Amino acid sequence: LDGLQKYLEKISAFSVLRPTEIFCENTAVNALLGYYKEKAEKEQIKMTLQVSLFEKIPIADTEVCIILGNLLENAIEACRRMESQDRSIDLELTMVSSTLLVLLVQNSYEGVVQRAQDGTFLSAKTKGRKGIGLSSVLDITERYNGVSRFEYKDQIFKVSLLLNGGGPKEW
Repeated sequence: LDGLQKYLEKISAFSVLRPTEIFCENTAVNALLGYYKEKAEKEQIKMTLQVSLFEKIPIADTEVCIILGNLLENAIEACRRMESQDRSIDLELTMVSSTLLVLLVQNSYEGVVQRAQDGTFLSAKTKGRKGIGLSSVLDITERYNGVSRFEYKDQIFKVSLLLNGGGPKEW
């Protein structure tokens, strides 16, 4: 028993166990938000999350996670490239009715947002290439008869989405 106690003390010095944060009742969304919150903290990015979701949401978990993953990955990448340490990401995810989901993500950035002639966003990672992540976000938004809005000024990039979970648009 004494040997076991010493062993546990030894290994506990190397691991920091953090309690899992609960952002919402939806397991998939909660896990994804926890992952990105931890990733932002490691990058020293201030991240605030305001989430009001039911356990079961009217949009497929996979599609909500694709949207969140792409937007949060882009936001972290934009903050990572900043020289300033005033880096932040704010996310609001709310069910405004049993079928309507509102998502707002805003992040700080430095530099110039590049767009192609057709209005699509260009990747900051590869010069001249269209952003694949935002394209998938827009595809899912369209499938759910949604509305998207992108704004960028004063070094804040803001994405607003309204998704209608009343049923995806038929292809």
